[in-house]
Amino acid sequence: MTELISIVIPIFNAEQYLEGIIESIIKQTYKKIELILVDDGSTDESRRIIERYVEKYDFIKAKYQKNQGPAVARNSSRELIEGEYIAFLDVDDTIALDYIECLYTLLKYADADIAVCGYQKIFEGESREFVCKNNNKEEYVVYSGEDALEKLLYRKTFTTAPWGKLIKKELFLKYEFPAGRKYEDLGTVYKWFGASKRVVYTSQKKYFYLMRENSTQHSVFVIEKWDLIKISEEILEYLEINFPQLKQAGVNRMLISAIQLLRAIPASGYEKQNIELKKIIKKYRKVVLTDRNAKKTSRVLAMGTYIPLEILRKLGQMYDKIIYRYKIKMKY
Repeated sequence: MTELISIVIPIFNAEQYLEGIIESIIKQTYKKIELILVDDGSTDESRRIIERYVEKYDFIKAKYQKNQGPAVARNSSRELIEGEYIAFLDVDDTIALDYIECLYTLLKYADADIAVCGYQKIFEGESREFVCKNNNKEEYVVYSGEDALEKLLYRKTFTTAPWGKLIKKELFLKYEFPAGRKYEDLGTVYKWFGASKRVVYTSQKKYFYLMRENSTQHSVFVIEKWDLIKISEEILEYLEINFPQLKQAGVNRMLISAIQLLRAIPASGYEKQNIELKKIIKKYRKVVLTDRNAKKTSRVLAMGTYIPLEILRKLGQMYDKIIYRYKIKMKY
């Protein structure tokens, strides 16, 4: 374990979580790391916390910039990265103390371009003390980049989040995050998978994702969220050129995106967008419903679109409220 690994964390007004995630990195069992903290224009005490750690630890670097969003924050870390491998973390999440060691060991053992671990959702107030577990190198699966991309688009095994993954630096240098757009994760990670020869996955849960009701994904609808549809269209175009055999997987991703947005967008005030969403859903729902490779939940959602879409919208909104109220940890 002699190769340097760069850990990148974009930060915006995260004073309540910042020390926790930094301390979990300091305590990592894999020691040859550099931590790059990108302060994206915080107005709280985040900068002072960062400065204190930078002064105390040589392996921690910092960059300060005006607020431009997580995509730009992650991209701007490129000039500071010295490691051969990169792990992106979200500041409000938590990692096991052997998180980096687990991913690095698997990546090298499988000669892969990306290593991915399992994750667990946590809610505010839940314990963040996660002990190390012995890693068994036999508890993993190696996929070709194409197979991993297919599973990603079908929402099987892999999520489109950059966290929970260790990637070779050249993937990030080749495919940066789309600046100024929402759902920048969805617009990037599929390209990493498509450019990889091998992706290794372990179901061991080493990453702990904080569920917040006021998160970007579940916040009040703004027109910028239409990026979800635009990016899904870009995925279909990418597949047509590079992986035409995965077109149905891309259609599955498009339908899920449309249903997801339909649940968030108001019925009035966005008439043009609502009409477009209904067109997309009607165009692709039968394809997903009859696709045996699609997840059962995706096929159920496709079947559900045959009920009036206004009822579907209300059911989706009720579902979200129930998830948060009763802290139900549904799998991605």
